[in-house]
Amino acid sequence: MNAPAAAALAAPQPTLSLIGVPNCGKTALFNRLTGSRQKVANYPGVTVERKEGRLVGPRTGRTFRVIDLPGAYSLEPATLDEAIARDVVLGRHATEPAPDLLVCVVDATNLRLNLRLVLELKRLGKPIIVALNMSDLAAQRGYTLDRAALERALGVPVVPTVAVRSGGERALVDAIDTHGFATETAARVQRLEPPPVASAADIEATQREVRRVLHEAGYRVPARLAVLSRLDAVVLNPSAGPALLAIVLFLMFQAVFSWARAPQNIINTGVQGMNAWLSGVLTPGP
Repeated sequence: MNAPAAAALAAPQPTLSLIGVPNCGKTALFNRLTGSRQKVANYPGVTVERKEGRLVGPRTGRTFRVIDLPGAYSLEPATLDEAIARDVVLGRHATEPAPDLLVCVVDATNLRLNLRLVLELKRLGKPIIVALNMSDLAAQRGYTLDRAALERALGVPVVPTVAVRSGGERALVDAIDTHGFATETAARVQRLEPPPVASAADIEATQREVRRVLHEAGYRVPARLAVLSRLDAVVLNPSAGPALLAIVLFLMFQAVFSWARAPQNIINTGVQGMNAWLSGVLTPGP
């Protein structure tokens, strides 16, 4: 074994935690990073799945410990999955060390929903890389986004990834491999306090910050999808949705039992006229 390889093996293994909202492609990216070098179990005392793997840096030869955290929309947990993800990120979990680096996976086709978690993680002051996943799908569907502008607006590295394509993780691997871990590894034992419960004013401020970031990044949703999103907001509204359903059912009832009479009369008159015409044209049978 040569000296660089021996030094890489002897060096402490930095811990990376992948975090993101559900269905952002986080687990697919985890599988792409770790390949077969992973093990699956449950967190102690609960049925929440815990996934751990290993990533070897292609440049440094260093081995990284990679944890796939449960999906979470926010650091204010509403489910057990979110509570575990929050505790691991804050270094407060009983069996999991605090991560040296957070990799926040975001869905490029639904960036508005994902940015709230990114901003909450950024406020913790921990090292973070944003993995802009599904970048190819966003481009195919007509989304516009300036990745460099998004990086400047957030103040953290943003790298494009395509978790379902071979090589789609290469930019993220390079960013991880070249990240400086000296000070983070020394501060691994640090425990952070959970963020206070957000008030209505805090939530509104976060939404304003999300809009600012999207504006500076030039994020644009395709017109067709924007219209469909507005329609969904109306149809799925707890008040407007049932009212629209009642109107549609009423119109269907009217169409079947009232408005159908005129077409029925026209059809019956036509059939009777055709019958009378055929009776006059055709000779009587035997």
